[in-house]
Parts: sequence; structure tokens; C-alpha cells
Amino acid sequence: MFKQLDIISRLSGSCLSRLEKLLLGFGLFITVAANCQTTDAEFANYYYDNGELEKSVIYFEKLLGKTSNPFYYQKLLNCYITLEKYETAEDLIRKQLKTAPLKSEVYVDLAFLYSKTKNDKKKERALKEVIDNIEPNRNVITQVAHRLQEIGEFEVAEELYTRGISLLQGDYTFALELADIYGAKGNMPKMIEAYIQLVGTNPSYVPSVQNMLGRYLNLTEEPEKAELVKSVVLKAIQQQPENSVYNEMLIWLFYQVKNFNAAFVQLKALDKRFNESGSRIVDFADLCVRNQEYQTAATAYKYLLEADKDAYIQQMSQVGLARTTFMMLETNPKPEKNQITETGLALNSCLVALGIDNNTVDLALDFSQFLVKYDNRLDSAIGFLEELIVLPNLSVKKVAEVKLVLGDLLLLKGEIWDASLYYSQVEKSFKEDILGAEAKFRNAKISYYTGDFEWAQDQLDVLKASTSKLISNDAMNLSILITDNMGLDSIVEPLEMFAQADLYNYRNMLNEADERLDSLAFYYPGHRLADEILFEKAEIQLKRKDYTKASIYLEKLIELYATDILGDDAVFLLAELNRKQLNNKTRASELYHKIITEYPSSLFVVEARKQFRELRGDSIN
Repeated sequence: MFKQLDIISRLSGSCLSRLEKLLLGFGLFITVAANCQTTDAEFANYYYDNGELEKSVIYFEKLLGKTSNPFYYQKLLNCYITLEKYETAEDLIRKQLKTAPLKSEVYVDLAFLYSKTKNDKKKERALKEVIDNIEPNRNVITQVAHRLQEIGEFEVAEELYTRGISLLQGDYTFALELADIYGAKGNMPKMIEAYIQLVGTNPSYVPSVQNMLGRYLNLTEEPEKAELVKSVVLKAIQQQPENSVYNEMLIWLFYQVKNFNAAFVQLKALDKRFNESGSRIVDFADLCVRNQEYQTAATAYKYLLEADKDAYIQQMSQVGLARTTFMMLETNPKPEKNQITETGLALNSCLVALGIDNNTVDLALDFSQFLVKYDNRLDSAIGFLEELIVLPNLSVKKVAEVKLVLGDLLLLKGEIWDASLYYSQVEKSFKEDILGAEAKFRNAKISYYTGDFEWAQDQLDVLKASTSKLISNDAMNLSILITDNMGLDSIVEPLEMFAQADLYNYRNMLNEADERLDSLAFYYPGHRLADEILFEKAEIQLKRKDYTKASIYLEKLIELYATDILGDDAVFLLAELNRKQLNNKTRASELYHKIITEYPSSLFVVEARKQFRELRGDSIN
């Protein structure tokens, strides 16, 4: 069809009179005449897109003869240059210069042509004409500069922006555009300076600049670049101490590199200078908690408690400090008796002072955990939570959260079906919520503990699609454990023994768990549960605080079963053990690196990378 149309098109340009007689006989002349130009444009683009430039030239030349459309000019120029018809291309450019409203942009084409013909002197003259002919219009300057960047003339584009700043008499600084050029050239210091200058004059650009710095600079992986940003921002703060936007940028930088102590110094300075409400420091302290920077969080909460803030901020700070105190206890591998006592008093006194409502119920849950783990009062903790679920001032969702913890404690006590009842209540009330998924998973685990593997598997199949990655991952792991160990010959005794040992371990009946695992290994040597047995034994030794024996089990698991499902779990747990308890930083660093390189899809990669960098000494002071 295109060949036929091509013939018609050519005839329409050279022998229309003969064709006219033929078409009149069929009554088609008017239609072809009306669509003749449209057809030329379609063919021009068709041949251009398919790389048939010789044919494309014919149509673009015809089209440009009828109109001065810059689109046709640019396409035809591209054809000439690609076909190396340089003299014809120069004639086209010279002709365009006579009629084009934006001569600077056409001079860019001329410079590009001379770069192709290796005529450096003419290229330099053409580039000078670009600068000399530029109009005092921000959009035009940006458009021409982009064309210069497209042909690799970054230095001239920079010069054009400098000229533009002068022409616009300071109305626009082109800082964003200049930063883009510096980034493309690899000039990181000037790029950063341009960005910081931009936010200093126009704070509305702060989010954009932060995004671009995060994209161009790998701040967390390359600390020298973070140091460079810090030096530029500090210089700006010294020059304009009254401009708080620079402090904002410094705080953001410290967040990126996880230097929370330095961030707090800046936040405190801003809070005092502008007499802020304190809500920003509360948010900061919460961020510290999420990053397990408990000491910095506690310092921030104490600062707010000593400052003259409103009642709500005071309450938030009291609760935050008490909860952070408990988290510090939880993460201390060898807490002293006085720390345990002080933590219990802090939790209790805060609850007495503030009462229990939606703002303090999480603190109450922490207190229940404290009673179980550090005061050996499981029954008291259960009774405490049973009182909470009937409080009229708690929201339905908070009551559900309490029921989940209450179910966990009942399971710990061995009251399995009472625990399942609470889980079922939450699951029923929050079917489309993550709380419902949490409850369903806990019920599935009860079915697993009691040997009802098929029912557990049915629930886990649903949970694999959970929107919560953590729940989905836990469900997947338990599902794989059941599927892989049900036994093709219907022998489920090994899995039943392992599930019983798992439940004993959960209930802190460690001797019974050990005995059940030893029996399993004895009666079913070489069973595919071997790696799970080693991991379970390591967890048992961790509860006994026998860290050396725990590390032996984990090392053996990594040696024999590194590629199995528990491989990354064992490597990460052993890394944490070496870093925190065994004080073997070298081995910890090796294991974190192993997670990063050998288990790139592991859930532990982010934390492993963070710890590896810290052990390597990467930081921003």
C-alpha cells in the first residue's frame, strides 16, 4: 500500500495535470488535493522513523518549501547531518537564520554541524553567536541551554546561564539548571553549592533539592560526599546564620547518614531560637526509637520534659521516655539489677501519673512484658491485660492490640485454646486489617503447635498474600517448613516432634525443648529438619545466655545448610551475636558482608549494610 501511495505522492508533485485527468474521471481529484500535504507529512515521518532518510528528505524538503515549521526544519537538518550532506545542511541553517525568531537556537545547530566537520574555529564563532543573540527570557535561555547540553557543550550552557542571570537582572538565578550541568560534568562541589544557594533564596525548593541530592549522591554508601554536603551547608550557616533553611538541610543530612546526635544538636538550637512547640523533637525522638537509637531518643525526651512545653507534649515525652527506658533494657544483653528496678519504677510511675487511655496503652503493654520477663509475674501480667480489655475509654483497635498480647501470654502459660479464642476475636473484627492478619497467623501457629498441619497450611496460604511483608514472610517460612516436612510417606512424627519442641521453646520450657530436639535427631538422623533443629538449639542457648554454645550451633548450620531457607537467618543472628555479646567485631563484619553479597533479597540486607558500614568506620561527625 505504501508503495502505491508513494507513487501517487510523487506524481502529485511532478505531473499533477496528467493525474488530474485520471482522478477527475473517478471523482477523486478534490480529495487528493485536500490531503496532499498531510500525506507528505505522514510519509516524511514514516520514512524518518524507519531510517530511510533519503526518501524522508524528499518529503521534508517539499514540506519546508511550503511552510517554515521548525519541526520540519529540525528533521530535515538531522537527515542531512546523518547522511553527511554537510554543505546542504549549512545552507539550510543559514536560510533558517534569516527567518527564525530564536536565532540562538539555530546557532546551536550551526555549532553542532561544525563539530561534525571538525571545524573548531567556526564552531567557536557559532557558539559565541549563541551567547550574543540570546534573549532576556527565562524560558528561551533554558531551552537554548538544554540544546547546548544535548550536543555536549556544557561549558557554553553554563556561560549562557551566567549571561542570563545578568540579562534578567537577578530575577532568576538558574541555580537548579546550573546544578544539573555541574552534576552532568561530575563537578559535585559546585553542584552542591548551587543546590544550597537555591534553597537559601527559595525554601520551597527544599524537598526537590533533597530528592535530587539523594539521587545524585549516594550519601549512605559514600561518606566523603556526605562530608562535602556538610561543609557547604556549614559554610552557608556561617554566612547567613539567620536563615534557618540551612539548619533544616543539615538536619536532613544527619538523618540520611544516621547521625542522630548531631541532628539533635541542630534541632535543639532551632527549638530554642524560634521557641517551637516541641512537636518536631517528639517526631525526631520517635525516629530515633525506630532506628534503635534509644540513648539519643531518651535525651530528646528529657530535654522536652525540662522545657516549658504544653501539656500534650509533656505527656508524649513522659510516655516516650518510659517506653525508651524499657527498650534500652530489652536490648541490653546483660542488664544489671538496678537497671531492671529503675525501668520497672519508670513504667509503673508513668502509668500511675497518666492513667491508661489510647495514648498510654502501648506503655501498659510494655509494662505487661516487663512483669513477665523481668519480674517473673506471668499471672499478674495476664490479670492486668484482662482488666485493660474492658476499659471503656480504649478504642476498639487498641483493645484488639491488647487481646493479641493477652493471647501471647496465655499461650506462654500453656492455655492454648484461651489464647486461640482471643486471636479469633481479633481476626473476626479486623478481617481487612493488618491486626486481623496478625491474629490469623497466630492461630495458624497454634494449629501447627498442636499438629493440625493441614488446617495451619490453609491459613498460611491466605496469609502469603498479606500486604504486610513481615507477616507474608513469616507465613511463607512456616508454610515451607510444613510442606517440606509432611513426608511423602505420610510420616508426620518428625514434624510433630519439632512443633512440640518449638512450643516448649516459646513457653521457656528449655530443657523439655532440648530433650524433644535431641530425640528427633536420634530417631530420625539426617532428616531434612536438621537445619531447623540447629537453629532452634541456638535460640535455646541464647535464652540461657550461653552465647558461645549458640554460636557453635549457628556456625554449624552455616557450614552445612547455608543455601537452605534458614541460611540468611543464621548468618544475621550470628553476626548480631558476635557484635553484641561475643565482642568479635571482625567476625561480625564478615557475616554482615556475607548477608549483603550472598543474600541480596534477604529482609536483613538493610540492617546488615548499616551495621557493616558502622563497623567499617563510616560516619559523619
